[in-house]
Amino acid sequence: MSIDQQIFSLKEFAKKEKLEIVDFVIEAKTAKEPGREKFVEVISMIETGVAGGIVAWHPFVSIVS
Repeated sequence: MSIDQQIFSLKEFAKKEKLEIVDFVIEAKTAKEPGREKFVEVISMIETGVAGGIVAWHPFVSIVS
């Protein structure tokens, strides 16, 4: 899904679950290498009480045998 579709999906999820989304942070760097500035910002927001957690989009994976 596109980034816009993922954001729409997360907004719908948050509305259904009665969650307040403080901000959307998009990080394009791989998690395999250190130095993800946006991720550090998100962790700082949680540590300082600006946000209470992370809501992340993940595709549903179905495994059929």
